Amino acid sequence: MFEEVFVIFLIWLSAYFIDRFLKTSIKYGSRYLQFLDAAGLTVSLGQVRWFTTSFNRAILRLGSARPRLMKVWFGVGAVFGAVALVVSVFLLILVLKNTFLNDSDADQVLTPVMPGVNLPVTQLVYYILTLLVSGFVHELGHAIAAVSEHVRLNGFGFFIMAIYPGAFVDLYTEHLQAISAVRQLRIYCAGVWHNLVLALICAAILYSMPITMAPFYEIGQGALVTSVAEDSPVSGPNGLSSGYIIREVNRCHVRTAEDWSTCTNRIINNRELGNCMPLKKVLELSTAESLDTYDDGHVECCNISESELCFKYNLDNITELHYACLSARSTTSYPTCQTAVDCLSFPLTDMVCLIASVDLTSKLMKVEHNGGPPVLYVGDPILLHYSVGVSSYIPTDFMIPKHLPDIIESICKYMISFSGALAILNVVPCYALDGQWVLSSLVDFMIPDSLMSANSRRLLCSVILLLGSVLLGLTLLVSLWSLINR
Repeated sequence: MFEEVFVIFLIWLSAYFIDRFLKTSIKYGSRYLQFLDAAGLTVSLGQVRWFTTSFNRAILRLGSARPRLMKVWFGVGAVFGAVALVVSVFLLILVLKNTFLNDSDADQVLTPVMPGVNLPVTQLVYYILTLLVSGFVHELGHAIAAVSEHVRLNGFGFFIMAIYPGAFVDLYTEHLQAISAVRQLRIYCAGVWHNLVLALICAAILYSMPITMAPFYEIGQGALVTSVAEDSPVSGPNGLSSGYIIREVNRCHVRTAEDWSTCTNRIINNRELGNCMPLKKVLELSTAESLDTYDDGHVECCNISESELCFKYNLDNITELHYACLSARSTTSYPTCQTAVDCLSFPLTDMVCLIASVDLTSKLMKVEHNGGPPVLYVGDPILLHYSVGVSSYIPTDFMIPKHLPDIIESICKYMISFSGALAILNVVPCYALDGQWVLSSLVDFMIPDSLMSANSRRLLCSVILLLGSVLLGLTLLVSLWSLINR
């Protein structure tokens, strides 16, 4: 993590010094400044901003169309913003309580996202895209609401701060301050309101995908392998390949990508699955010569072999264990069992239940697929699970892209998370957030001059904002600390 932060810092430092050099250069200074002014660019340490008036005319048309509808739309947004302001405070308090009580559910409420720490580098494109879209929709909401309330729009822009992209809107301050509190509230709440709507739209797209994708993809027929990591233990000619359809894992049926995760968890948490094999055949085929006992208690009875595996079993439910070195593929073709009792259904043959003798973190997994013989894997099930990418959507034709549903699904999930979080966290009563202005307008709207003077209302807002800022800052620090020390 430190190396990535250092590289980012060097990039921004280099950009800053190049910018300073060009601005102060006798030869290039004037032309560089003209370029920045014409392009609407501003460069500072750790940040680049782009400002434009190109969107003003389109936003003016949107905000001026159907004024009654706009008033109702942003009126609903104002109600949501007022409710979300209260909810956000309780949410932050809940996060702090769960964190200090070491409640594992706290991570599910609020978790900072840091690329390279808890966000895979492979997901960085989704991360940047969703932040940009969420920020754009947020600021577009402010801009349209401002135009509908006859507040002048100066311009629109985007920025990159360190590694975080975003958007901003510039409104004419004097117009904004001159209108009533309720009209201000509609403008200030429009951003988080649009973020909520965006999250709801993405949720609708996500949950309707099994229906909308049905003409082009089969669903419920297995888990389609979309990718296999190069360092995956099941990569290679005898392993899994992109395009295979996983049907079953250790007798656990796989119909969707969710089943793949469920089966993996079941294998981790349940007793190991074995195979019923005639004792006579076990004694005949076993090549075990010596037993090596390891520190964790498991026994190895095979020499180094890619095809043979050490199995353990007992006789007549006696606790004493016996060991046999057998062909893993041949052994796993026999009926499954968990204990010797499961093999009693074969009365005419003396059967034993063979269970792989492996270390505490490893399991023997048999992955059935449509591409050939089952893949046998011995190791940590979690490693296998995360090194193989799967999808619930199987294309009905080879011309249909197999990655498209996963791309749509990932974008929707990120959009729901980020846009939904922005809808709640940005309305926290805290300095520099929308919540600061929402609180001010809300107090002015709900408390008339006859009950409290303007100065008293400002003092009340200042106290609430100070407490909200401390609460948010403390929550972020605690969440970051939990993330780093996880």
